[in-house]
Amino acid sequence: MKIFFLSLAIFSAIVSCSDDDVAPEPTIVGTWRIGKSITYQTSTEKTITQEPNGCNVLNTIDFSEYEARLVRYAAKDNKCVEDFAVTMKYSYNPQTKKMKLEDDMNISNTVIELTKMNMVIEERLDIDMDGVPDIIKTYFTKVK
Repeated sequence: MKIFFLSLAIFSAIVSCSDDDVAPEPTIVGTWRIGKSITYQTSTEKTITQEPNGCNVLNTIDFSEYEARLVRYAAKDNKCVEDFAVTMKYSYNPQTKKMKLEDDMNISNTVIELTKMNMVIEERLDIDMDGVPDIIKTYFTKVK
């Protein structure tokens, strides 16, 4: 009987600890530095890569639970200072990976990659006005 209870206790300890090893799902909540964007233009079938430079390398978007704050930096007196900031509501569905920033355009985006430190958002928008949506991928790195 002692062996049975000892076995049961050991089994219970193993089972109760196994759930502790599950890593939490990555979240978009946090501050993300805005990196490069890659645009595929459907009309020309060309890919255009834009890397941030100068003070733009400091641009961030900060996702809280329901709001996103976009901050842009610019040079002033040889220093990078906050030049523009806007806060907007957003929604994100982790199952469908769909994100919608509630601004004047209300464009739906797709989070195509989300890890603890990296995120890639894909947006389909007709940039060249040819009637066919172009594909824009923007890369983000989590800073906090």
